[in-house]
Amino acid sequence: EMKIPYSTLVTALDRGIGGMAYGTVIMMCDKLNLNPVDFTSLEEGQDLGERIVENRVMRDYLKLNKVGRKKLLDYMGDLALLGKYIT
Repeated sequence: EMKIPYSTLVTALDRGIGGMAYGTVIMMCDKLNLNPVDFTSLEEGQDLGERIVENRVMRDYLKLNKVGRKKLLDYMGDLALLGKYIT
């Protein structure tokens, strides 16, 4: 179904994904319902792209100091009040 050679899967399981193409890893994770960042299970029905964006947002948020985090939360609150940015 994924059109990945059997040997590629065997190599990934045997040696890890270090040498694999990024697209192949993403495709495998998508089919197995795994988060490609930490290989944890995705919630049923959760979109892989959304999960990647959420992880990136959290990673960048954690880089901020206390003042930066407060500023970001204030900004997100402002966007939420506008309505057009709410899903």
